[in-house]
Amino acid sequence: ENDKSSPPLPQERLIRSQSPIQAVIIPGNQRVVLISKLLHTQGFDARPIRKPTVEEGKERLRICIHSHNTLLQVQGLVHCIRKHSSDNDLLSGAIRGNSTSKL
Repeated sequence: ENDKSSPPLPQERLIRSQSPIQAVIIPGNQRVVLISKLLHTQGFDARPIRKPTVEEGKERLRICIHSHNTLLQVQGLVHCIRKHSSDNDLLSGAIRGNSTSKL
């Protein structure tokens, strides 16, 4: 279901895969690490894959979906990724070191 509080992820950010290992492109080493930490505080384990492992601008979150994950858990993860990847004020402040959160 499309949540109006956060925009959908652009298709070019999604990497097509038939496997349980999924990836979402979040450009920038600092940005992908920050979003990974934010997701962790929400109870999700999405690992950042950074340059030089991947090409600059193609940094990504690595997500493993398991058979024990419920639909609600997957939907919650998608919601959090959409929310945090579109929250430019939070991200830019945290990247500059102005965040008050303890990540």
